[in-house]
Amino acid sequence: MSATLNKGWLILVGLVGLVVFSSAFTVHQTQQALVFQFGKIARAPIYEPGLYWRIPFVQNVVAFDISCSN
Repeated sequence: MSATLNKGWLILVGLVGLVVFSSAFTVHQTQQALVFQFGKIARAPIYEPGLYWRIPFVQNVVAFDISCSN
């Protein structure tokens, strides 16, 4: 019984980790990002670098490079 309970907790922790990992995305200093939900823009464009969150499997993130080449 204890081994089954341990496997259940391990699976649960793994699933939670997968959801958290697929929810986070970063925007780098030379990027801007758009978040789409079912093909439509879900939020305002992201201009600031940092860590952001999205709804996994529902929202997609498209990042654009804005670095200048002189």
